[in-house]
Amino acid sequence: MPALAWMHGRHGEEGNFPIMGKIPRMPFARRWAMSAAAAALAVPAFSALAHTPASDVKKLGWRGVMRVVGEQGAVLVTNHDRPEAVILSTTEYQRLLKAAEAARAIQQDALQALRERFDERLASLQAPDAADRLRGLLAQPLSLAGQVRAGQTC
Repeated sequence: MPALAWMHGRHGEEGNFPIMGKIPRMPFARRWAMSAAAAALAVPAFSALAHTPASDVKKLGWRGVMRVVGEQGAVLVTNHDRPEAVILSTTEYQRLLKAAEAARAIQQDALQALRERFDERLASLQAPDAADRLRGLLAQPLSLAGQVRAGQTC
């Protein structure tokens, strides 16, 4: 189980935070943007990286470490079996930068779509007949038939 999975529940469902209690489900657009961003980054876990103790870095020297980095793309340097640093090849670093930019673009696209929806709704409120339409809606009798209704009905 990923380290943060217990916080988020499964696929954005309500989860339990130890201090705050239950949290509501995230809106779809935000969940989608976050999952797409995470998929675009595709950063390997520490356990998937080649790793070497810091003492071996001293023993092998920079060329020895860079030989492994060239073969593997990245090396995790540990100190007393605890992760301390990750050494990346320039190719891997460029890949991460491109993936981060792609993730940022996905999030910006989702945010732009939300802005456009908001602007459309705001434009309908700024129409010349908006006040009359709103008064007409509020003047109509409301029949819920025993059900609570919230949100968009169209």
